[in-house]
This record gives sequence, structure tokens and C-alpha cells, in this order.
Amino acid sequence: MHEHGHECLLGSGILKDIQEFYSINNSQAGLLASSSIASFVIFSLLYGYLGDRFNRKYVMIVGLVSWSLIGFGSSFIGSQVSFSQFAICYGLSVCHLSVVCKARAPYTGC
Repeated sequence: MHEHGHECLLGSGILKDIQEFYSINNSQAGLLASSSIASFVIFSLLYGYLGDRFNRKYVMIVGLVSWSLIGFGSSFIGSQVSFSQFAICYGLSVCHLSVVCKARAPYTGC
């Protein structure tokens, strides 16, 4: 998984830290990772459509603002349920930026 930012959430190093901090087991950690990826996959179709139909500049601005707010808000998470909700929202915001930017310039692997 090399989408922008998703490797940070799903990387083996940080996932172990998340498990220890929230005292969750492997199945709960898998659900957390899967929910983030599922939101990315499901909403990539919607954001691809929006990027094709509307001005990409404004679509990217909305994505960047939502990504920033979600990242800032995740600093204040206190429970595992809230973290799961933010992981889903994070998948949405990363999808938003990734799909629209790829439509503009193909991913080069950097």
C-alpha cells in the first residue's frame, strides 16, 4: 500500500503502537486498518467522478482542508472508537486528494 499517507496508518510499526495505546487485539487492529482502506476504495469512485465533472482546483482545496482538519482533530482522540471513526474519515480525505491528483498527473511512485 503506497497511497499518500495510508502507509503511515497501516505500517507495521505504528499499528503495534496503536494496539498498545488503545489495548486492542489483532482482530480490532485489522478492523481499524480495513475500515480505513474500505472508505478509500468505496469513495474513490465518487471523488473520481467529482474530479472529472467539477473544477479540480476547488475539489482539491476541499480535500486539502478536510485532510488538514481530520489530521488536526486526530490529535485529540481519546478512545478507540473515535480513532476508528477518524481512520475512516482519514481514508476518505486521502482518497479525495489521491484520486484527483492522479487524474491531474499520473502517480510516479515517488
